[in-house]
Amino acid sequence: MGAIVARNTELRLGKLLIQRTLRQVNLKGKKMSVYDETISKIRQLPEPLAQEVNDFVDFLLLRSDRDRFALWTQFSERLKIAHSDFSDYLPNLEAYEERLARGEIHW
Repeated sequence: MGAIVARNTELRLGKLLIQRTLRQVNLKGKKMSVYDETISKIRQLPEPLAQEVNDFVDFLLLRSDRDRFALWTQFSERLKIAHSDFSDYLPNLEAYEERLARGEIHW
């Protein structure tokens, strides 16, 4: 049984390799550009994966613009700080008020 599964896997991998090679060559026998090959692969993706590729392309475009990337980096760092500071604010305030009420600390 294991040999049959292994053979089927080899056949599928061989078929995928042949399909990929054929996709890389256009009808005129010329090798596809990286751009054309990438577009061809993206067209085969289901919608959720195409969205991930789209998001990654946005990131690459953003990263290629140094000024925008610097602004994005600063914004994301500040956003992390804001979320971390305010996430503990209410519990800390309640604990402080309880300590005040018990007389452990004075205003």
